[in-house]
Amino acid sequence: DEEKYKNKMRVVQVDKMEDMHEKAEEFKGCDQYFCCLGVMTSAGKEMLQKVDLEYPTAFAKLAKENNCTRFTYTSSVGASPKAWGIYMKIKGQAEEALKEIGLQNLSLIRPGLVTQRGERTRWMEKCASYVPFIAKITCLNVARAMIENSILSESAEETLENKDLLEIVKKSEL
Repeated sequence: DEEKYKNKMRVVQVDKMEDMHEKAEEFKGCDQYFCCLGVMTSAGKEMLQKVDLEYPTAFAKLAKENNCTRFTYTSSVGASPKAWGIYMKIKGQAEEALKEIGLQNLSLIRPGLVTQRGERTRWMEKCASYVPFIAKITCLNVARAMIENSILSESAEETLENKDLLEIVKKSEL
């Protein structure tokens, strides 16, 4: 699967997100940008705001400066700026902020419970993965859906819910 895209993907590692503009040159020539940042709510509201709102917005602005053709952001099921819970609220605020940037194409990915995250699986996520009515998707399938959608989508702005992601993966060759 990876071989098909190996020479087409470039990973730019930024140790501190505050320094991402120092690596701006390395981002030039990239036409697809993926933002999968997130932090647990236990990190506190200030850190949530920084990681889930400020960094993605700054990254999207950098993508726009570099004329990216598609920006894909991993949000969350239930994201809304009017949500009661802080996590969903900040994810919703991030979606709205990204829409205002005026990117050429924007894909908002809203997975349900992300399972099979390897060492990053949390105890509550493992328990919730057994609840039949909770929308869920594996970490690998989120990635597959994001890549496949970035190649095939013709939408200028779209929000893909968990069921949409599963449908994309079902049809995927990855």
